[in-house]
Amino acid sequence: APSKSMTVDGDKVEGWMDAMSMKYQVDNADVFKTVKVGDRIEATVYDGDYKLYNVHVVKPAAKK
Repeated sequence: APSKSMTVDGDKVEGWMDAMSMKYQVDNADVFKTVKVGDRIEATVYDGDYKLYNVHVVKPAAKK
C-alpha cells in the first residue's frame, strides 16, 4: 500500500496481453482498504499505461 502498487496475476486479455503476473500502480490508494491478497479484481487499464484505474473486488459467483 505505501508504494500505491499491487502485483496482479492477470488472465489473458484476448488481442492485447497474455496471462502474466505484473506489478501495477493504482490510481487511488483507498483501494487497499478493501482489497486483500487473493481477491479477484476488475480494473480499467489503458494501452501503454501501467496503472490500474477504478479497481474493485469481484464477488465470487454464487454456488448452485
